[in-house]
Amino acid sequence: MSMILRRIAWFVVLGTMLAGYGYSASAVTCTNRDYCVSSNPFYPINGGQCTAYAWGRAYEKMNIAIQFSQNAGRNANQWYTLVKDLPRGRQIQSNSIAVFAGDSRNRVGHVAYVEEVKNGTVYFSEANVNTFKDTNYGGGYDGYTKNLSISQFESRGTGVGNIVGYIYLSRSPTLSKMTLACPSSVNENNSSAGVCTATAYYTDNSSKTVTPSSWSDNSSALSISSNGTISTTSVSADARVTVQGIYSEGGRTVDAMATFTLKDIPSPFTQKVTSVSPTVATYGQKTTFTVQGTGLTSSLAFWIDQCAYLSSTGGSSTMRTFTCTPSYSRGVKSGVVKNSSGGITLQNFTITVK
Repeated sequence: MSMILRRIAWFVVLGTMLAGYGYSASAVTCTNRDYCVSSNPFYPINGGQCTAYAWGRAYEKMNIAIQFSQNAGRNANQWYTLVKDLPRGRQIQSNSIAVFAGDSRNRVGHVAYVEEVKNGTVYFSEANVNTFKDTNYGGGYDGYTKNLSISQFESRGTGVGNIVGYIYLSRSPTLSKMTLACPSSVNENNSSAGVCTATAYYTDNSSKTVTPSSWSDNSSALSISSNGTISTTSVSADARVTVQGIYSEGGRTVDAMATFTLKDIPSPFTQKVTSVSPTVATYGQKTTFTVQGTGLTSSLAFWIDQCAYLSSTGGSSTMRTFTCTPSYSRGVKSGVVKNSSGGITLQNFTITVK
């Protein structure tokens, strides 16, 4: 058969196929005509082919410049294999590129742009089908949005062939970083001293709470469970500790660290107050009070009734000092020393304000 006769036969078959499918006359607006510009790798040699149109439509509508793993052999039916960094699958989706296998009449296959899938109908646009030209350049954009049922679309027959799969152009957000939130301090000898939580952040600025795949820390007196619960054993003094969480998703791994204080909490039975002095103070005059004893810590709490501007001024395990100013009235004032604020009372006492 001559080339002219083959072309006539092709258009007769193609025209019958299109008429039987009942295409829509709804137009696709390609304002930028990206399938006809130099940024399109299939232009100018193949600017009228289905590949040039599908690449340009993806760039125009989704701002995605499709990349391939090789420059040669990028025929339409190879796109599903050669495309880079885009998800693929057999489930049809809006804004995807349909890859067709072709047949004996068209051994290089075909690609079409899926504009929308709605109520079992596929709305799509393509090039060099209605406008077919048997040249390297091709016939160009067919000029309108077409529609078929999903089953018709995936088995289009002569010159197009059956579906290979879909290249999805709506990129899923990827994992970018993680942060940890832990208590500012935890007490020793506590099997549930606090909880660290992890938040993952993604390239679309979304975030969610996640469970790290592993935890680690730099203290032999601390451990952290898979759900972030902190457990502690005894320490001889307050210590700064660091925990690290690691999380993986979608082929990416991130980590985060948090630092907090592991507090030494002496048993109240090892703490003892032997005296508080002075026992006489002058009204309106700032006075330093000295607490003497054993096992005293920086968390020691001191209070005197109507003594303003109370402040701890330091000390040692046998002596701690506090300052305040007797105010409001004279007379006998009660006071108390505790192992910590709101803790256990170590000694009650009184002073006289003159």
